[in-house]
Amino acid sequence: MFENNNINANKSCINMNSSFWNTFKNNKLQNAFFCILLKGSVLDKIYATNTTNCYYGALIHESEGVLVDRAIFRDGVFGILLTNSTLVQITEATINNNDKNGVAFELRSFNNSLSDSSITNNQGHGVKLNFFTHHNTISNNEITNNGGYGIYMDFYATSNTIQNNDLSGNTQGTYYEGDFCTGNTFTGNTP
Repeated sequence: MFENNNINANKSCINMNSSFWNTFKNNKLQNAFFCILLKGSVLDKIYATNTTNCYYGALIHESEGVLVDRAIFRDGVFGILLTNSTLVQITEATINNNDKNGVAFELRSFNNSLSDSSITNNQGHGVKLNFFTHHNTISNNEITNNGGYGIYMDFYATSNTIQNNDLSGNTQGTYYEGDFCTGNTFTGNTP
């Protein structure tokens, strides 16, 4: 277990490659290119970790079964970016005041979930899904006051479920569904 650390780094605070069953809890990570970088991780858990002023709050790449629970990603460039990952669960997270998107699912990321989280005041989109992302669930979140769309989907984002989210106050609108996006379901969202 990696617990109760205060790390002020230049390149990366946590960098795990092909890791398995690690737990990161109650850490404060700041001033790095990667606050959290998981590559090829399986079943790693990130609990109650606070990231500040990082280019990537978390980059989760080619990973499976990662849990992000009650973590904070703020005042960076990108909040959370998933690429080519599956079965990642992000729950009760706070992702705010980032220069780009709050959360992005990209490059064949599928069967992931984002729930019960606050994604607010990011300069880009609240949540972005593109490049062959499918079967992801975005539910019960506050996705408000972002500079782009609340939900932005493009380039083969298919069969995703967007339900019961507050999507108010986003500058470009509630959601955008672009080229080659099919089978996406929107239910119970406001406004």
